[in-house]
Amino acid sequence: MNDAKQNERKEEQPLALTPSVLKEIVSGVVETALREAKKPHITDEEKKRIEEEQLMRKDAAASVREEIDQKKNFQEELCGHQREDGTNACVYVNGSNYILCQRCQFIIRPEEDAKLFNRIFPLCFKRGR
Repeated sequence: MNDAKQNERKEEQPLALTPSVLKEIVSGVVETALREAKKPHITDEEKKRIEEEQLMRKDAAASVREEIDQKKNFQEELCGHQREDGTNACVYVNGSNYILCQRCQFIIRPEEDAKLFNRIFPLCFKRGR
């Protein structure tokens, strides 16, 4: 029974609020408040608008990609990058590191189509037949 009374007394004793403990509590509260204040407060309406804009950008990117693919298919299927006399219709643009087909105006970059670039590149320096 003596132990029970001692435990009650320990529980009843007030906590000592020293300056260092008070400083820790205040700094913790301030840090939490600052962290919460820095979080963006986005309403449901703003979230919906952002999602719609992202979807529009995704659709626009898909249409641009489709246009690029169509141009690439055209140049692969219809334009052989040669003139009627059989000479190469492409020129190498030295400063920008790409090949330009003078027939279909297609730009061939090594990072986009290395296989085609490597096939046509040596032909750009041959003169006539």
